[in-house]
Amino acid sequence: MKDLLLFKNFSGVDVFRCRADELDMALSSYFHRLYRLKDGGGRTDARFTMYGLILVRPELRYHARLAYARAALKGWRRMVPSVKRPPLPVQVLYVMARFIKVELNLSYLALLFLLAFDGYLRIGEVCSLRVKDVRLVPTGAVLRLVSTKTGPNQTVKVRSLTMVRLLRRLVSGRKPEESLFGYSKESVGRYFRMVVAVHGWEACLFTFHSIRHGAATEDLIQGVELQEVLRRGRWAAAKSARHYIQEGEALIFNTKISQPLLDFGKFVQARVWEIFSSA
Repeated sequence: MKDLLLFKNFSGVDVFRCRADELDMALSSYFHRLYRLKDGGGRTDARFTMYGLILVRPELRYHARLAYARAALKGWRRMVPSVKRPPLPVQVLYVMARFIKVELNLSYLALLFLLAFDGYLRIGEVCSLRVKDVRLVPTGAVLRLVSTKTGPNQTVKVRSLTMVRLLRRLVSGRKPEESLFGYSKESVGRYFRMVVAVHGWEACLFTFHSIRHGAATEDLIQGVELQEVLRRGRWAAAKSARHYIQEGEALIFNTKISQPLLDFGKFVQARVWEIFSSA
């Protein structure tokens, strides 16, 4: 709802009492301002603003409403097409996690990256985890996701037995309300970009979301059924998610990651407990 608040502050309109046509004009004006301020960027913020407005004013969901704002978004998409972000290869993930653990000495952050991959977690989901959201059972572990893009109170099972062992150590003796990793979305994003820059991977166009995409792509490569990948990923729209996931393997080829680095990633992956369990 932060995006909706920014719109309210910019426009000065009362979003609950304002007429639909007045809201439409104010919203389209706000979109044009965002476009200019961010040199064509910010379309995601604009979309979230409109969705937030529809959430508090459900009658605006009909396409005849907010017509100017919808047209502005459509033109924005044509002027600045979305850049396809490739999935993060699993070997690259382990190289990044090892760098964070060994070179930066940030153990919790390294485990955050590994858990995000295992659970197909979005950055907001993994950063909002608390100790009490980790449910350990004799056969493994389950994560409770209090708030997700596709709805509240969802769960995902941790599949890697090594990750389960690492989680047991991570939560041992800690208070239930304590943040599991202690990092905000902004700080995790900064560290991600820093690690990418250190390794010279800017041209690969990786973002933190590439971890989630990479996990889904890796599962498909390993023969996991597409329906299971969609279920595990908690995608709301199966049709769009199916295309997004299935193109992942082709996008990985375009990243042109060197073979020695991929081999080193496999080396790290084979020694996960040894590397990431040490203090």
